Amino acid sequence: MDSNLNNENGIILKVFSANNKYLLLRMLLNKLIYIIHKKNMFMKQKNNQYSQLKIEWNKFNKNDENKKVRIRDAAKKLNCSEAELLSLQISENLNYLEIKDLNVFFKKILTIDKIMLLIRNDFVVHEKNLETKDIAFNENSFLFKENNDIILNFQPESISHIFHESKLHAKRELKSFQFFNSQGDSILKIYLKGKDSLKFSKIAKEYIVDYNYQVQENLDKTTTTPKIEKNLFFQNYDLKNTKTIQKNILRSIIEKFAKEKKQISIYAIGTSSIQYHNDFIKNIVEYGPWINVIDKEFNIHVLEKMLDESKIFEYSYNDKSVYNIEFFDKNKNLLMGITSLKNEIKNFNKLLKNLEII
Repeated sequence: MDSNLNNENGIILKVFSANNKYLLLRMLLNKLIYIIHKKNMFMKQKNNQYSQLKIEWNKFNKNDENKKVRIRDAAKKLNCSEAELLSLQISENLNYLEIKDLNVFFKKILTIDKIMLLIRNDFVVHEKNLETKDIAFNENSFLFKENNDIILNFQPESISHIFHESKLHAKRELKSFQFFNSQGDSILKIYLKGKDSLKFSKIAKEYIVDYNYQVQENLDKTTTTPKIEKNLFFQNYDLKNTKTIQKNILRSIIEKFAKEKKQISIYAIGTSSIQYHNDFIKNIVEYGPWINVIDKEFNIHVLEKMLDESKIFEYSYNDKSVYNIEFFDKNKNLLMGITSLKNEIKNFNKLLKNLEII
């Protein structure tokens, strides 16, 4: 009798266990169906947003008045990000990249013969043309091998989206890698300036992935973008004095330094980035409302009327006064700055005195 009872209990347990497994599988299957449904609904929504923006973008481009509008400015007009607009143009000549190790990638870039590093904000574009044999990459900076002077400092951890583009511009092939944060704002653009076109494309091909609305899916418009708000050169210096300058002094400074053939440091603040030019400047060119320096190794383009305020900061360095001039927009955002090289402090201060700035 006990044996029969045990057999019956065993059978009941097996049935109960089988039912539980069945229920558990049903629950897991239902959960999976729900997740897939939510994912499909989300992707449908993103697809609709993508399609709607594409309609607006095509309409925008058909207007002759918009032919010369840069993609960054177009994005502002269409109330979207530059990365969103760029994603609309995915094709054979514009690819979305997935790069897991940026350190390895940037070191590959330095096998290209010549590149341009470009950062910008709304009113200043800063470009450095560089032969890669002269520069190195170290964690978050491009720098000169000879003296370890920083060319570009940025925050690689802010990079969320990367594109490779190849297009014709003024009848010339223009190839670039473009890096954006999670808000879709440009952090850095690297352009091919030499002859290694095939190598540039080969590097891109290593990282190309299918575009599945990655920008739209991961767009983050709530997180605050980390900012670089001071020239790194002055982080450990003692601030002695600060003065606001009422007049716009950018033009007079760069014209004076170009004329006198004295070296100068000109830097610009981008999205999570700061880029420097520490050398001579020569060719100053006006183009519409922009004042530009157009030299072989350095270009800067400044929308002069948007420089709302200038401040001069006096620091102490080896018992000498070192001056740093910063330029802000009406919202108090730091756009760019001018200062001296370490070995040019005396000449820099003398020229500022001649201009009656100090």
